[in-house]
Amino acid sequence: MAEKKNKWNFEGVSEFFHNLFVKNIQTKLIVLLITIIIWSFTILRNEYTTKMNVPFEAVNIEEGKILKNRLPDQIRAQFHGDGLDFFFLLFQSRSSFRLILDLSTIKWFYNFDLNDYYDRHPEYVFLPRNSDVRLINVVKPESLYVELDKKVTQKVPVRSQVVTVLEPGYTKYELDIEPDSVTITGPSSYLREIQYINTVKKVKEDVVSSINMTVPLQKFETKNISTEPGKVQVTQVVDQIGEKSISGIPVNIVNSPRQSQVEVHPNKVTVLISGGFNKIKAVDSKDINVYVDLKGRIDSDQKSYQLQVKSLGNYLEVTKVEPSSINIRLIEERN
Repeated sequence: MAEKKNKWNFEGVSEFFHNLFVKNIQTKLIVLLITIIIWSFTILRNEYTTKMNVPFEAVNIEEGKILKNRLPDQIRAQFHGDGLDFFFLLFQSRSSFRLILDLSTIKWFYNFDLNDYYDRHPEYVFLPRNSDVRLINVVKPESLYVELDKKVTQKVPVRSQVVTVLEPGYTKYELDIEPDSVTITGPSSYLREIQYINTVKKVKEDVVSSINMTVPLQKFETKNISTEPGKVQVTQVVDQIGEKSISGIPVNIVNSPRQSQVEVHPNKVTVLISGGFNKIKAVDSKDINVYVDLKGRIDSDQKSYQLQVKSLGNYLEVTKVEPSSINIRLIEERN
């Protein structure tokens, strides 16, 4: 008898929850939706006082002048109105909901008390049409110091802060920036101190191939300085290191004594060079100048002279000359 009662209780509970959540589900959803709408309408029709971040803009700066420092993009202010108006403010554009600061009346600088300013100039509180929201007071900042300066434009070179760390066995060539200079515009008191502009710092590690990347230029966080363009293209050729042996290079004698012939032995040598593979493969014997400078070095007892090699440039290196020295014999000419 007890088993039957327990079974009936379990089945009864199951049926109860089944009817609660499954039966007439469409009707229940409609009732729930209507309830939410009524609740939302009631809430939105209530009046509230709330703090909001409002877009802020300074206008009517005298021609030929510029703000010395950047002003905030937003100001925190307290408003009063009903919930529905506040809800619609969330979807308004910057042009229809903002606070304006008119700078046509100042010559070089002024400290604005913002609450006093908007009390006297309610026309600069831009709100959407038919909105009953009202500005109560500015919370932060309550005052704003504005300073103007002469507006100037100048061109400055760009310096790269891109660092490439190569894998062993690779070399890199000169880094190229395009464009190599940009135009900056801003207050004269700041621009006269700027000699160049850096890119942002970027580090590329384990590099085995050439790089080609767009890099932003540094920003002047508080100073009202703009850069055109704001980005540059940075390229750098990365090459695998190789070696090349070049034979049959003639030995040149520089500043040989007058009225004497110079006999050189051997008169040709072999040079081993190293550097980027794509550069060394284009080098041949005509590009290498091996020489001995005899100016002030002639000694009757000296026969062996060390060879010198003219530099091949920044990216190629002479690692070995065979032989490294030659024998020189002077033969005086007879009249």
